[in-house]
Amino acid sequence: MKKLFLATALTLTTTFAFANAVDPFTEVKTLVQSNDHTGAFKALEKVAKNNHPDALYNLGYLTEIGQGTAQNNKKALRYYEKAAKQGSSLANFVLAQSYEKGRLGLKANPKKAQSYLEAADRLGSVDAKVEIAEQLFAKRNTQSNQQALAKLAPLVQQGHVAAAYSQATFKINDGFRLRNSTQIQQGLTELHALGQKGHVASLLLLGNLYATGSLIKEDLNKAKIIFTALDQAKVAQAKPALEIINQALAKQAQASNSKKSS
Repeated sequence: MKKLFLATALTLTTTFAFANAVDPFTEVKTLVQSNDHTGAFKALEKVAKNNHPDALYNLGYLTEIGQGTAQNNKKALRYYEKAAKQGSSLANFVLAQSYEKGRLGLKANPKKAQSYLEAADRLGSVDAKVEIAEQLFAKRNTQSNQQALAKLAPLVQQGHVAAAYSQATFKINDGFRLRNSTQIQQGLTELHALGQKGHVASLLLLGNLYATGSLIKEDLNKAKIIFTALDQAKVAQAKPALEIINQALAKQAQASNSKKSS
């Protein structure tokens, strides 16, 4: 996931990144706020002449999506590569995902993907740290689990929901594997806390757990409340789940009515 560094007043894109320091981006911000995307792109090009990593990253992103300039994956890739060399954690993470998934015209290359991911981690990318923690969890041994939890711990304390979700789901899955009910409950408590904050992935998982009765007592009505809210928020996975739950509730009601009539 690419990150937003600029104030929320900007509506150009949720992935438009700027440096926090003062401030070579004043002209760019003004043009973005006036919806002059072509002008903003040209202003970014001026900043990028000094090899500013955030400017280069944004030129890459805008070229990738074709906003303020013609869409061109090859040019976007060059901008990302330049930004990565200048120390952009965002660009390194984008390149990691691009080599992993074969995006931007690249052939999938796990070795390069891992190299960029580790660079993004060193440069402070939260997304990279969480992904590396997931890689460590996947090894399923005590040492790697401890390393992953240690990597996530400061992020969880800082309130990063992706890190908290990774930690919670690990506790649930590992607790289930080890038949450790205390660990499972810890993970579920953390998952509920994330759900209360509106974290979509946590709500989807909780909805499925309530619907199937896995690990927690089946409660189709709670599942319906969760998936109804997610459907109203236009979460794609919610609608088919909600349809299945409504069908199950209708069957329950029909069975209950049959018992009463008999």
